[in-house]
Amino acid sequence: FKALQEVADATGYPVVGLHNATQSLVNDVVEAVRQKLGYATKDPSVRALTEYLKTGLELKRELVLIAHRQGALVIAVALQNVVTDMRKSGMSDTQIERKLKAISVETYGGVTNGFPSGPHYKHYINCKDALPKLIGPGATTIGQLITRARQLGMDHFEPGVRNNAEVHQVD
Repeated sequence: FKALQEVADATGYPVVGLHNATQSLVNDVVEAVRQKLGYATKDPSVRALTEYLKTGLELKRELVLIAHRQGALVIAVALQNVVTDMRKSGMSDTQIERKLKAISVETYGGVTNGFPSGPHYKHYINCKDALPKLIGPGATTIGQLITRARQLGMDHFEPGVRNNAEVHQVD
C-alpha cells in the first residue's frame, strides 16, 4: 500500500493496486507458463484487470498501467481479452486500436514480449537481468519462439514490442 501511495503521489494519478497472489514457486512458474502461452484468460488477476479495463474504456478514461515481472503478463493477457471481446462485438482492428490508444503501459523487468497494438508501451529492462532479455521485451530467439507458440491461440496478438513501444535498457 505504501508503494501504491508513493506512485500516486509521484504521478498525480489515482492508483488501483492489483495483487497477483503468490502460492508457491512451483505454482507461480506454472501460472506464468500458462499466461505466457495464452491459457490463463480466466485467472483471478487477469479477470479483475480485464473488467477494470473494459469499464475504464467505456467511461472514456485515460488508463496508465504499471507492472513488474509477471504483472506484464497479466496486462498482456487482460488486454488480449479486451481485444477479443471488442472483436466479438463487431469492432474492426482500426476501431480497436483507436480505442486502446487511451491506455499507456509501463513494464519493469517484464516477462512477456507481446502485446496487442494500440496502447503506448514503455519497457524498462535491467541489462543484468536475464529474464526480460530471454522472454521479455528484450527477447531473443527463445522469446520469439514462445511468442509464436502463444500466437496460435490468441486473436490479434502482436509479437515483440514493435507496436508503439519504447524499450529502455538500464544498468
